[in-house]
Amino acid sequence: MRKIPQICSLVCFALSTIILTAACLESYNLPMEIRITENCKEIELNSKLPLTTQIDVGASNKEPGTKNENSRTYSAKIKLLNLFPVKNVGIKLVSEKYVIPCGNLFGIKIFTEGVVVVGMADVHREDGTDINPARLAGLAIGDVILKINDQIIDSNDSIAKLIEESGGAPLKIDAKRNGMNFRVELHPEKSNESGRYHAGIWIRDSSAGIGTMSFCDPKKQVFCGLGHGISDADVNKLLPLNHGEIVDVYISGVKKGQKGTPGELKGHFKVNDDIIGTLHCNAETGVYGQMKKVNFDESKRMLIAMKQEVKTGRAKIICTVSGDKQEFYDVRIDEVNYQKDSPTKNMIVQITDRSLIEKTGGIVQGMSGTPIIQNGKIVGVITHVLVNDPRRGYGIFAENMQAQMESLYDYDRVG
Repeated sequence: MRKIPQICSLVCFALSTIILTAACLESYNLPMEIRITENCKEIELNSKLPLTTQIDVGASNKEPGTKNENSRTYSAKIKLLNLFPVKNVGIKLVSEKYVIPCGNLFGIKIFTEGVVVVGMADVHREDGTDINPARLAGLAIGDVILKINDQIIDSNDSIAKLIEESGGAPLKIDAKRNGMNFRVELHPEKSNESGRYHAGIWIRDSSAGIGTMSFCDPKKQVFCGLGHGISDADVNKLLPLNHGEIVDVYISGVKKGQKGTPGELKGHFKVNDDIIGTLHCNAETGVYGQMKKVNFDESKRMLIAMKQEVKTGRAKIICTVSGDKQEFYDVRIDEVNYQKDSPTKNMIVQITDRSLIEKTGGIVQGMSGTPIIQNGKIVGVITHVLVNDPRRGYGIFAENMQAQMESLYDYDRVG
């Protein structure tokens, strides 16, 4: 009989250990902040554990810097089995946001602020030695050259002209690295091969491509797309945007995706090349801009879902893979990730629609920005394909892109 209490103690200890371990692991997976709308009656997190959320309504603070005086933030306690504390999170009250899901392809022309250093090449001098003036001056790949001798640099041609006309005289270079401005002195060297002066750098001043528009707000005539920023392939950094344009695209074909080889929507900018909008921001979460003309059907508007509303299971995407018609296709959300260290990889989505798989093999280049619909709301946007499994890819929460759009275009957070 004495063994029974001992066994009960061991069982209780084991259960307590399991519960605490599960709580600790789940705490890492939960967000630091949750946004809710005024009509939210219950916060249900995407978790396999029985979690409850208790909002401390007595501890609210006015949101600083917002126009609406009623804007408040709260704290909340997440518990396991409504007993064991798991995590304290911030709660932010926001208004419901209606937008129109798009899914149409668009062409992107981006022109950089300054020029980006994407490579370096030694200059072969007349004495037979090699030298790299840019490296000696302290420049590095990824730097953005903004000015030379106080003249603004806005193209590859402008920097080439100044270097050639220097005659080898030192140049004052104003540049930016990781958001910090600095100045160096560069001494151009004359090439024995070309007979011209060089700085020893490869530079880039623009980029172009196609992607998918995610959603737009017809009232403000603003849009977002891609779900990820436009980066330079050589330096793997976001291109600093000076200005940009978007144009209509004609789809000429599809290269199907295969394991290890990403597919691609092949398209061309339409012949008339009419500019349909301007780009204002190239951010980690996508590209953002203003439409010149808005022809979207407002009857198709949908709510932006909060991240805690995104559930694993069936969903739809809207995309264009032929002609100019957007169509719905079946997908499944396999995983949801709340962590802030992955702002563009919040979920894993799998294409389940046989017709789309037959057309594209799954997710292909050009589909970045494709809106994901679940339970009548826009929950996310496709961002990347998994190269070894083209039927699967990553998605970003639509909430993240909407938050960026709000910060750019002066939305009220509540009301």
